[in-house]
Order: sequence, then C-alpha cells, then structure tokens
Amino acid sequence: MAERLVIGLDLSGTRIAAAVVDSAGTILHRSKQPFRKGSFQESTHQIVEAVEGVVAESAVNLADIGGVGISLPGVYYAATGNALAPDLWDWEEVPLWREIEEKLPQPVMVDNDRAASALGEQWVGAARGLSDVVYFSVGNEIGAGIISSGWLVHGGGDLAGAAGWLAVDPRKNGLYRQVGCLEAEAGAAAVGRRAASRIAAGEPTVMAGLAGARPVTTDIVIEAARRGDAVAIRVLEETARYLAMGIANLIGVLNPEMVVLGGSLFEASEFLLEPLRREVPEWVQPLAASQVRIELGQLGEDARLLGAARMSLLARGASE
Repeated sequence: MAERLVIGLDLSGTRIAAAVVDSAGTILHRSKQPFRKGSFQESTHQIVEAVEGVVAESAVNLADIGGVGISLPGVYYAATGNALAPDLWDWEEVPLWREIEEKLPQPVMVDNDRAASALGEQWVGAARGLSDVVYFSVGNEIGAGIISSGWLVHGGGDLAGAAGWLAVDPRKNGLYRQVGCLEAEAGAAAVGRRAASRIAAGEPTVMAGLAGARPVTTDIVIEAARRGDAVAIRVLEETARYLAMGIANLIGVLNPEMVVLGGSLFEASEFLLEPLRREVPEWVQPLAASQVRIELGQLGEDARLLGAARMSLLARGASE
C-alpha cells in the first residue's frame, strides 16, 4: 500500500489500548481490552494478541502494517531494550523489546508514556508542529515528556522527565524521599490529603459529607469545588501554586514554546488553568515566560496512543 500504516499501543496496569493509525495521525480503527497482570511472558502474549486483534478487526492486512509503537508506564532503557514497569510486572527489569520484536513481523519501537504523550500532542494535538514542548502530566504521579529542538529528551539513564521529584519546598518530610517533593505536594494523593486536613481542622465543607467513611479523594474534592465549596476550591488553588512552581522550573531550564497540561487532575482544569497561568510568571525567568504558552492537551488518553504510533512512523521514515 502507498499509505503508511502503523499500530499504536498504550499499556496501563488495567488495560491495553491499540489502534491502526495512518501517516496523518488519523485513527482508522481502535480496540481496548483488559490487561491481566501476571508473568512477563503472559503479558507479552497479551500485547501480541492486542496487535493481531486490532488488525483483524480493521479493514487492513497484517502485511500492510509497517511498524508497532508501544507506550509504557515506566522506564524504558533504549540501549538494552529492557523495561521497568512496576504497574505491569512488579519491580522486575524485563527484555520487553526483544520479546515483542521476536513475536511480531513488524519492527517495534518502545518508549515511556510521558514521551509518547509529548509526541502525540506535538504531532496532532495542542503543540502541533512545535519543536520545543513539555508535556506536563499530573495524576497519581507527576511526569514530563520533553521535546527539545525537535528531539525527545531521555537523559543519560533514560530517566529524564521525572518531574514529580522537582524540589519546590525546603521542608524534608519522609514522603518527599518516597515520591518526590512536587508529587508529594501536588499529585492526586496530595489533593486528598490536603482536603482531609481541612476537614479534620473543622473547616465548613461539603467534602466531609461526600466522603462519608471513605478516604477523601481528588474526585470528591473536584465534585465539591463544582458545587461551589470554598474550601475545596482553595485546596485546588493551593495545589495549582505548587504545580506553577514546578512548571516554572521546567520553563526556566528548557525554554519551551509550549507546556501542554495533561493527566487526570486537569479534568478539573476550570479550577487549575487560570491559577497556573497567574502563578507561573511569579516564579519563572521573565524572557522565557514571555515566549511560552500554557495550554490544555487536546488528545486526552489518545496522546499516548498516537504518540506510540508516531514513534513507529518516525523510526520507519528514518530507515527509508
């Protein structure tokens, strides 16, 4: 076929999403199936099944697929092809690339999910066509996918983008040493902890009633904020202040054209986006601040899926 088609795969601890994607970034067919956590060999079998399944369901033949790209929630070591993905295989470093490459007729590319998200948004999303982009993701974890001068930044040990470890507070509590300072103050769990402390202090809020006997979660805080609860809104604004400090640090170091915001916390963007845009200039290098835009991602979860496909297309283009 004249058209170049690839498969994008997005792995998570709960499901595998797969899509047939063309060279313009159009998803021609997609599928999603549960991920059954087990041995690494069982997992590779599921990955191969997902590739073969999405092709079988679509109107193309396996021979028409030029490559497979995989977005991984963890660390991918490009030099060895090994992966460390605790959500998928516990704390075991596994030869992911070799195992998948041996089982599929197409060439395979793998990268971490934050890099894939950055590629997806740069390709057909909010940062379309830009050369210097930071994809800043906030959910249970905080991470950044970095594109500098058109190239993904991986770092010497493939750990670049661990933005949850940015230092934004001089206090050194134990949680900082476990998950990183920024993540401890502004990740999804931090939102729940901050809200719970407000409830324990007796501040008047509907969050106590919404939570009942359950732990206070980000979803509860967001629901309360949408009901106009002042305490919940302040919790989110305080979170935005920490996030603004982290984003300012990234802007000062990397001088991106755009910071794209993604992850589950930005589902409450109506309480976070404008506070972030106000706070970032208070912390960032002034010239860099004047050159950057802070925007919500446009692709949602598809950023990872399309970024995985983009990896394969770029690798194939380099080899043709």
